[in-house]
Amino acid sequence: MGTWEGKTLLAIQEEEPAAFYAFWNAPNDYVSNGGESFYETVERVREVLKQIEHKYPSGNVLIVTHSVVIKCLFTIFNNNGIENLWDPPFIEDTSLTIVEKSDEGYQLILEGCTVHKNLAMKE
Repeated sequence: MGTWEGKTLLAIQEEEPAAFYAFWNAPNDYVSNGGESFYETVERVREVLKQIEHKYPSGNVLIVTHSVVIKCLFTIFNNNGIENLWDPPFIEDTSLTIVEKSDEGYQLILEGCTVHKNLAMKE
């Protein structure tokens, strides 16, 4: 996040309104000050995904990460452009996504599911 690290959303919006707007509304135009662009983040995530696939060619793998990386993974899995990064689903804390990998590519089985959060609140 570069110079945005440790700042509140309000502070970022006040200090860099154009970049803040691009981050949320035109991610393909977002330019980070001292951090990664979304293009760079997607490529970093793609490389890590390749490493995981090489190390674990079969079986189940659990990846735990934050929402920006999850949205970058969705971009890769759906073969979408960066401009669609924030398309639904919205990624909430502790959401679950299930992806199947085959020779044909990736298939999202479950995206951003939060049913477990609702169940935990009933108890």
